[in-house]
Amino acid sequence: MTREMISSIIKASEISADLQLMLLNAVYFKDDEVQVLAMPYEGDENMNMYIILPRSHFGLEGFERSLNGSKMMHYFQNCKVSKEFYVRIPKFVMESELDLVDAFERMGIETIFTGIADFTSITDDYWSLFLKRAKHKAVIE
Repeated sequence: MTREMISSIIKASEISADLQLMLLNAVYFKDDEVQVLAMPYEGDENMNMYIILPRSHFGLEGFERSLNGSKMMHYFQNCKVSKEFYVRIPKFVMESELDLVDAFERMGIETIFTGIADFTSITDDYWSLFLKRAKHKAVIE
């Protein structure tokens, strides 16, 4: 998080398809394992794009295997240094779709997928409402 120190980085009108290089001011974190760049999204100071670059001696595959929630939180919470530097990021689209049923079940949330689910806070018909599927889809452009 930028801890509300940076409210926006660039305006949408400043980006074009032929953009190849831009000087950015963003927060940055570096340690023995990684370098992390946090760039806030325009219009939402609570949303950031994090670019995590593992040090070469760890390798990308090994780094991905070792990545977990507590490491991610450590990286995010330690992005405090505000620097001005050049960064070159190609235009890209990233799309992800996840089936959340397994994740819910691993967290112990199982009855929502059965006939004994308790959704009385959102419906009067106690027995008729349950989830058959749970999916999450995200697109970054």
